[in-house]
Amino acid sequence: MHHDRPQLPSSARQVESLTKLIEDAPRVLIFTHDNPDPDSMAGALCLSFLVAALGPARPRIAYGGLIGRAENRHMVEALEIPLWSVGNIKFRHDDVFITVDTQPGFGNNSLPPDARVVAVLDHHEQPTGIEAGLVDIRPDYGAVTTIATEYLVSAGLELDPRLATAICYGISSETQDLGREAAEADIAAYLQAFPVSNQPLLGRLHHPRRTPAFFADLQQAISAAGVLEDVLICHIPDVSIAETVAEMADMLMDVQGITWVLCTGCYGGELVLSLRTREPDACAGQLVCCVVGSTQLAGGHGMVAGGRIPLDEENTAEEVRSRLGRNLLEALGHRPNASLTPLTKLPGVPGTPGGGLKSSE
Repeated sequence: MHHDRPQLPSSARQVESLTKLIEDAPRVLIFTHDNPDPDSMAGALCLSFLVAALGPARPRIAYGGLIGRAENRHMVEALEIPLWSVGNIKFRHDDVFITVDTQPGFGNNSLPPDARVVAVLDHHEQPTGIEAGLVDIRPDYGAVTTIATEYLVSAGLELDPRLATAICYGISSETQDLGREAAEADIAAYLQAFPVSNQPLLGRLHHPRRTPAFFADLQQAISAAGVLEDVLICHIPDVSIAETVAEMADMLMDVQGITWVLCTGCYGGELVLSLRTREPDACAGQLVCCVVGSTQLAGGHGMVAGGRIPLDEENTAEEVRSRLGRNLLEALGHRPNASLTPLTKLPGVPGTPGGGLKSSE
């Protein structure tokens, strides 16, 4: 049976607008969020190709924080993505800025306070008005890479294997292989890029070798995880990189019977948190703001959200974690002080009543 392939929408109007906004700029800084993930980096790479093609401005991809997760570092190295840490950039008065997968005023980027932002591309909700010539925010899209791919195709640019591989990996990692929040446009962008991509390399990006530290973090997360019905809450004492919290939240989301995961970890004087859900109609971004009590410290979209809370003598890690757990349980209709069952003590786990496999006779 023949199925019509989803068509990539046109972003010709946005490309025309962007062309005018950067025509007099000697340099365009394309800013990802801090500790950029594959979607943010792939979207930025697409935009750097576009800016270079539109000319004469020179593009530069900039980020704050670290690229910590092994698979993210592997992506940067394998695809030779030219990234500049903000600490290595000397900002100039005539720089213009484009933000990708983040917005001015969000607490998750390292934009200079006086940055002249001319364009914003994102797929997270816009909480406040943004002053920029082009504001393209599409919360119904699963990946910001999809928006950037539309720009490239609408500008008539050909995808090369390196760029196509980045597009496929960015979209699939953000949407969990098109299974989480993928719109028709995300599928169309993926199908546009996949035939041109380096497919063996794409497979290696999806299945990277893990460091021993990853398994130590996973062991900590499993030991710290507690469950109440379909909610799992995990407070990891300390993490060596901030992205570990999101990585562990994704891993724990695979526990059978779990619909909601809240994972936290201490890093650099802050409590980093990630919220995940399997509810396709959930507004995780709104929920996490309610749980945290701030739109400045947290945010997200449909099924994925996160944030950071500064710790001090009044807001200790233990106190903040306890409050977050209570707020989440209450928001989901549970008793705030209900006790959690350790993940390793649930029925079906070897060593628990009714758990494990019976040996064959």
